[in-house]
Amino acid sequence: MKIFWLCQWASLSTLLKSDMVILGSPTRFGNISAEMKTFLDTTLPLSKDRSLETKFFACFHQLLPFDL
Repeated sequence: MKIFWLCQWASLSTLLKSDMVILGSPTRFGNISAEMKTFLDTTLPLSKDRSLETKFFACFHQLLPFDL
């Protein structure tokens, strides 16, 4: 199993090669970061053709004190 830690440089081909995808983002005023949103928006073609259907996914976020 390969691990791609540098998510900010991940591409659609990286997602297709991976067995598991773990996404993490700080929470900014109740939303994920703009960078994470942009990355997720680029994965729409993979969602439409169900290319990621066999992958395991996990996600987490960090609540910052000023978000309370």
